[in-house]
Amino acid sequence: MAYAEGVQGKQHIKYLQRCRDVLPTQMLSLDVNRMTATFFVVSGLDLLSALDTLDQPTRVALVDWIYDQQVVARGDGARAVDGDNSGLPPAAGFRGGPFLGVPRSAGADAPPLLLDGGHLASTYTALCLLAVLGDDYTRLDRTGVARDLSRYQLPSGAFVATPQGGESDMRFVYCACCVAFMLDDWSGIDTAALQRFIVSSLAYDGGIGQAPGLEPHAASAYLALSSLKLMGCMETVLSVEQRMQLTRWLVNCQGETGGFHGRMNKDDDTCYSFWAGGALAVLERFDLVDQDRNRAFLKTTQFPAAGGFGKVPGMYPDPMHSYMGLSSLAMMGEQGFAPLDPVLNISQAAASRLPRHVLA
Repeated sequence: MAYAEGVQGKQHIKYLQRCRDVLPTQMLSLDVNRMTATFFVVSGLDLLSALDTLDQPTRVALVDWIYDQQVVARGDGARAVDGDNSGLPPAAGFRGGPFLGVPRSAGADAPPLLLDGGHLASTYTALCLLAVLGDDYTRLDRTGVARDLSRYQLPSGAFVATPQGGESDMRFVYCACCVAFMLDDWSGIDTAALQRFIVSSLAYDGGIGQAPGLEPHAASAYLALSSLKLMGCMETVLSVEQRMQLTRWLVNCQGETGGFHGRMNKDDDTCYSFWAGGALAVLERFDLVDQDRNRAFLKTTQFPAAGGFGKVPGMYPDPMHSYMGLSSLAMMGEQGFAPLDPVLNISQAAASRLPRHVLA
């Protein structure tokens, strides 16, 4: 595949292939999020039009590994009372990796571990991975996963990473909406409460915070807008004036370097080229991005020795910033890249297979 001058596509492919096989010691903490790290690698190869570098046996093994992390629904789908999940069985979904659960391949008789259960971010990335790899979802506990989304939702309308507790912010709102959309089943989500939570997170300057009263953030804006878009209500929930104010706020995130920053008066950072740019794409105002300057900035954050993208120029690469850098380039129609679906943050080809999965 031919890439434009200055875009180290072949080196990025090698970097992602290395990350699939082994991560450096300083990334040991990513083991609990192995599903998400695998998503960055495999979907990154897809965006680079290099998915064919994974041979068929490798793809089959990856799909089997993903399903091994599936936690099937147990119990009758009872909802938590005031957010208290104590006494309820683990929620359906996908765990972050094999560190905390019994693989499905061990058999139905294998005793579940106490803290084993689905994680919203891992469930989102698992479903995306299966779509990228062309799986037909036939082994997926669709009903259980969709139903148990209610177990992750809080009375405020927000979502928590796991029903047993953890962080609660706009990231998990987005993950829940993506899961419901990909399964074409919103029965487990109180969408009215969710929409109220998003509106209450609007800030005085037009941005959107991770939760009500928090500092506006470009990633929060992307996550909130994409969630509303997936629900099909962005134009009705946010007024024209609110969308205009948010557009202005996002445009002002493009800094002097040509890249984007996530908060006002912060340094430009590779990942925000996607978060802020993606939010503008969801608003259908990507035309306001100075793409030439953004592309030039992203070229400076590539790691010349081994491929991948760092957070800022001169910083070592990591899977997350590498994927977001690739997503931003794909969104700008970079030569040799697969077109991006900015709402789901996967290739358009992978997203186009989802309806067939739903209707299969």
